[in-house]
Amino acid sequence: MYEQNHEHSQANRVNMIKSMIAKYITFLCGLLLGFQSLAADQAPSPLGVDNCYKGSHALDELARRFNEPERHARPWVYWFWMNGNISKEGITADLEAMHAVGIGGVMMFNVSIVPEGPIHYQSPEWMAMVRHATKTAKELDISFVIHNCAGWATSGGPWVTKDNAMKKLVFSEVQVSGGKSCNQALPMPEKQLDYYRDIACLAFPAPAKKQRVPDIAGKAGFERQFGLTIGSETVSAEAIVPSSAIIDLSDQVSEQGVLSWDAPAGENWTVLRVGYTLTGRRNTTGIRDGIGLECDKMSCEAVDAHWRHAIQPIVESLGDGALNGVLFDSYEAKSSTWTAKMPDEFRTRRGYDLLKWLPVLTGRYVDSVYDTEAFLWDFRRTIADLYEDHYYHHAARLAGEHGLEFYLEPYEGPFDSLRVGATAHAVMGECWTNGSMIHWNKVASSVAHTYGIRRVGCEIFTADGFHGRWQGHPRNLKRIGDRVWSEGVNHFVIHRYAHQPWMNVRPGQSLGPYGTHFERTNPWWNPSREWITYLTRAQQVLQAGRAVADIALVADEGMPSHGTWRPDIKELGYDYDMVSASQVPQFRYHNGEFILPSGATYKALIFSGSAHLTLHTLEKIKELTDAGATVFAPLPLASPSRSDLGAREKYAALVGELFDRDPAIGASDSRAGRVISREDIGAAIKALDLLPDFEVRDPQAEIAWVHRELDGAQIYFLANQMNEPVNMECTFRPGAGYAAEIWKPESGAMFSIGCAGAGDGRARLDLNFESEEAYFVVFRKRTHPAREEYLAIRRTEGLSERPAAPLPKLEIESAQFGIIKIEHPHLVDVTGIIRKKVLKNGLAIQSGNQLGGDPAPGNGKTLWVEYRQDGKIQNAFAREQEMLNIAPSSQSLEILRALYGLLPEELSVLPRHQARDITGSIRGLVHDGCLRLIPGDHFEVPDDGVPRQVRIAYRQNGESGELTVGMEETVVLPVMAWRYRHPFPELRYRDGKPFARVWEAGAYHLTSGSGKETTLDIGNVPQEERIDGPWNVYFPPSGGDSDIKKDGDHLVFDTLTSFTRHPDGKIRYFSGSATYSREVHIDANRFDDGLEIWLNLGRVECIAEVALNGKPVAILWKEPYRVNITGLVTPGPNRLEVKVTNTLANRLIGDAHGQDEQEYQSNGIITTYPDWLKKVNPAKSSSGKTFSVVKLWNSDDELTEAGLQGPVTLQFSRSIQLDSAPPSKQACCHKVPQPQQGSYP
Repeated sequence: MYEQNHEHSQANRVNMIKSMIAKYITFLCGLLLGFQSLAADQAPSPLGVDNCYKGSHALDELARRFNEPERHARPWVYWFWMNGNISKEGITADLEAMHAVGIGGVMMFNVSIVPEGPIHYQSPEWMAMVRHATKTAKELDISFVIHNCAGWATSGGPWVTKDNAMKKLVFSEVQVSGGKSCNQALPMPEKQLDYYRDIACLAFPAPAKKQRVPDIAGKAGFERQFGLTIGSETVSAEAIVPSSAIIDLSDQVSEQGVLSWDAPAGENWTVLRVGYTLTGRRNTTGIRDGIGLECDKMSCEAVDAHWRHAIQPIVESLGDGALNGVLFDSYEAKSSTWTAKMPDEFRTRRGYDLLKWLPVLTGRYVDSVYDTEAFLWDFRRTIADLYEDHYYHHAARLAGEHGLEFYLEPYEGPFDSLRVGATAHAVMGECWTNGSMIHWNKVASSVAHTYGIRRVGCEIFTADGFHGRWQGHPRNLKRIGDRVWSEGVNHFVIHRYAHQPWMNVRPGQSLGPYGTHFERTNPWWNPSREWITYLTRAQQVLQAGRAVADIALVADEGMPSHGTWRPDIKELGYDYDMVSASQVPQFRYHNGEFILPSGATYKALIFSGSAHLTLHTLEKIKELTDAGATVFAPLPLASPSRSDLGAREKYAALVGELFDRDPAIGASDSRAGRVISREDIGAAIKALDLLPDFEVRDPQAEIAWVHRELDGAQIYFLANQMNEPVNMECTFRPGAGYAAEIWKPESGAMFSIGCAGAGDGRARLDLNFESEEAYFVVFRKRTHPAREEYLAIRRTEGLSERPAAPLPKLEIESAQFGIIKIEHPHLVDVTGIIRKKVLKNGLAIQSGNQLGGDPAPGNGKTLWVEYRQDGKIQNAFAREQEMLNIAPSSQSLEILRALYGLLPEELSVLPRHQARDITGSIRGLVHDGCLRLIPGDHFEVPDDGVPRQVRIAYRQNGESGELTVGMEETVVLPVMAWRYRHPFPELRYRDGKPFARVWEAGAYHLTSGSGKETTLDIGNVPQEERIDGPWNVYFPPSGGDSDIKKDGDHLVFDTLTSFTRHPDGKIRYFSGSATYSREVHIDANRFDDGLEIWLNLGRVECIAEVALNGKPVAILWKEPYRVNITGLVTPGPNRLEVKVTNTLANRLIGDAHGQDEQEYQSNGIITTYPDWLKKVNPAKSSSGKTFSVVKLWNSDDELTEAGLQGPVTLQFSRSIQLDSAPPSKQACCHKVPQPQQGSYP
């Protein structure tokens, strides 16, 4: 279907590579010529860092590698091969495209979702494709990892026999009267796939009362439930079964299931038949030839058999070294409660027999509430141990035997994530574009830190059909990416790249609605290389050294356990690692630190789980306190395990010795160490008398951070999470003896800044951040004595608005306060979306993630609509992917509430929308054309636990907009009003000499580290100059992205505006790259010594490639779209070209007009491929429209902003060399008459 003549294909490939090399050399030459005279932050070099602080060889090498990153720092991609739609040409093109932008590795999956292609899974043709892919990847220095089975989860295939499949316990029971003979066939328990095996037949006196264990499905392991606790409910003695009364009748049941037994008199008996069948779980996301039962995760034999069929044939076919690793993606096989060797494994691990405790798994109480709960705890613990040992650890061992690295996402299963993750060579987390799943990254990084694993990966930028659908681009992905790094991740695996088998089709294949569409068919693929460079530089640093955390947060010993995510600890200025309770015995205490064998050290050990600790854990706590440690742990109620029953007296004695009954006091101070039983972590930290590692003075600031240490140097990654520039004073734990540097991964710039003591032994810095900017603050040990340094510079009159770019006119149309958006776990409020879909007093809409994202990944969801029609309030429901229909009526249809997700059993618990008008109040808060507020500071929230919001409808220069924010969020209007302020002044050091950069004339205050102030008058900084129209705009020629104009022709834009407001539909729906061109005249007096010239593009949607006088200057992909062009321009006319690339969304919306050429299913997936696509090397569709295997946009969807919108301006800054040291106290507050001009470092 896709194959062409092999020799012809090879020749084409050679020619393509030659052409790419020639173009690349030309491009590099242009870069060298264009960048050679840029200012230091545009032409970065480690030599820009103050040389007097050199002293760490490791840090020097890292500084060199910052701009020459190693291959291990490059991001990878999830590479999905879509249901046999594969071609060698496409594989080559995909991998070469990845290499061109800087991708360092792929994780390859074989999935279904779309119509089937001609290449069958594990067929000779498929193996040939994989060989070609691995060979090409190796030539391009791209690592190649394959998922362990077809699909993205978990471990299954057609080779898995029933005996090797996942199993579950099943039961049936009959009642037998005492004193009578029983000779009857016992009911057959549930039987899946004609598979059933007996375990035991037990009889016990039927309890007079039928109280059952609450949450038994979770506590017995039949359902995934997290945060399970040891119950302490009051239970009648008449509901409890004595274990001594339980009789094993297994040998009295025939092979046909007939029980022959004489029931003892005096009791009515319950006869329980216990067996196991299959769970029936399959790797359903795989392709047809690769789908089968999931293997038994608690059996080494079953995992061996899976490996022999799923991985070993591929390894043997490819040969040594072709594959780099194997991936076990997120666990999605749900629960398993039995394996053939469970009785022996339980006895070995727990020390007692489980036979007579099997009735507990039906919810019955045996012996006591405590004994029942303790057995359930032991049963779940055994399941977790078997998953760890027989599935994950065993698979890791198999991978190692085959020379493969073992990659793993260790969460959402019936196990201890913090132990399971330790089996991996590289442990991974996950984060979607809307921020969901981010907590798993703290699990992954904690595992890596505590077990000494270097690489912490993240499946990043996963998206659903609402948040994805070609809307993502580097700027709007950056914020969540930076946030994930702050959780300890240091290697991104971008989700996702769908293999494109066709060479001339756009956008082509897709993983259905899922993921960020990061493929060569995306318009912004080529310019994404600058973003990839940013990721690579940052990850080079984040993979260096070791993580620094103050707190070891011990997870609950009960299973399943996934640690406790506590972002509030980071907000207090401390970092932490989650630690499995099984790791506590590995700690030793020395010189005030808790130390693990991996080298990880902590100042505090805090137990965050339940008040049930095992004896083994208590003994370790005593050992630590005897060594002088202070441990924070809840006062234990009892051991959660029946394994400790024989040591009750010892347990009680330890509790009495270690824990004082007064939680405010803790244990006696007669010993060096003690246990403090405080549950509040903030209070625990305060008791340590430990200063925060990182603090920001501005309470409004949102800074994500993480701290690493390298050979004595302290490295902080800081990320501004606000969509506006900020200046703030920050405090860091490194103090005297350190000097500070800034390393910027966006540009590669590296420079020194002033550093001062904070008065408490820590360091104080004054830092500027652009909108959503992130960089590293590096503290290097000084080789010279500390000196007085300039710390901050402020303009006396504050920053002024840029006169060439007045603020847009802001009009507040309306505002409401109240319950506007219903917030509830695993639900998303889609009321506004549903209201827009009402047509002729009726509604017809499909339920699905396209409405508002996926609020409960991995679970079936429901759309609920509450509405009023014909005077009656009614409800309508539709399960995921079903249609919800409300018939049209003569009366108006009013949508009251619409929610999508996991609905509670009682809908009445959900709040109703209610809001009051606050338009007048909001208008009164607008000052000087700007609105900035935090709603919670102005409107009182009732103390009822229901979240409130503020919704504001506004107009900005005539364009309508609306926003809804929570009470503690910040509102800034006009949108991005900060664009119209001058940048903050800056201070930097080079070779021990201080320099200042300012953007406007005026008086400035310089402040030293000791608080001395100096006044500095700076004049002759030109005001910015606006570059207005007309602009010549060149669109791609016919046959390219659009047929707007023939090659060489152009349109003239008198003013800059979004493509979406252009009267020509071809421009309105344009997606791709358009080049804006015009001459820019620069006066000769703008070339004074010390004066810098900057080009500011204003608003860009989404990526801009700037060229001046025919030479490439920069790729700008985030705010501010500003570049230093000093040295690249000359007095007089200069030719400016700005190539702007937007997303594909608008073109897809435009192409949705009229009749679809293809037929799509209700979930948006194409039904079958069109005939024209089945040809060898197909051309585009006959209509010239885009072609996608999934339809995620409709013709009536709102267009996304596109193009260069400006205002485009020339800005000017002046760089000044200051006195080498701040003035003495006698000269404090003097005015510097004539600062020296100088090149800003």
